Amino acid sequence: MGPGLGLRHTRFPHVFKNRVIDFNPTRMIMEHNRCIKCGRCVKEVFTDDGKAVFSFRYRGNEMRVGIDYDQEAKLSDEQAIRAMHICPTGSIIVRGQNHSRPFGFRRYDMESEVLIRAARQGYRIASVPISTIYHDEESSIHPFVDTYRFFRLVWRARSWR
Repeated sequence: MGPGLGLRHTRFPHVFKNRVIDFNPTRMIMEHNRCIKCGRCVKEVFTDDGKAVFSFRYRGNEMRVGIDYDQEAKLSDEQAIRAMHICPTGSIIVRGQNHSRPFGFRRYDMESEVLIRAARQGYRIASVPISTIYHDEESSIHPFVDTYRFFRLVWRARSWR
C-alpha cells in the first residue's frame, strides 16, 4: 500500500524481525514471516488421538506458532493438507503439495469465517456503515459469484467444531 501512495522509506524502525523458516518437521514447512498468529491451526489441527500439532510459543513480539514434530509426524496426508488450507496466509506448507486455490485469492472467506466463528461463540455481531469510494475504479465484487461463495462457506461451516 505504501509504495502505491508514493512512500519510499519509513522513518520508524520495523517492529517485527525477519523470522526463520522451520524446515525441521518431516512433512510441513512453517513460514513464520507470513504468519499473522490468527490461531486457526492451533485451534483446529489435532492428531487422531486428540493431541495438538500447533501451539503458540513465547510471548509478546517474540510469539510464534510452533509445530510439535512428534505429533506432526502422526498426521495423515489429508490432515496435513487440511492444515495447509486452514492457514489464511500460506504460512503452513506441505512438502510436495501446492495450494489448490492460492491464499492471496481467497477473496472474502476469511472475514465471513471470523464472523461465523464469533457468532457461534456467543459474540454479538454489529454493523457499521462505511462509505466506499471507487474514483475511476470498478468494484471487484461479482454479485452472483460472491453470493454463491458465501453460501458455500456457510454450508461448509456446518461441520466446523
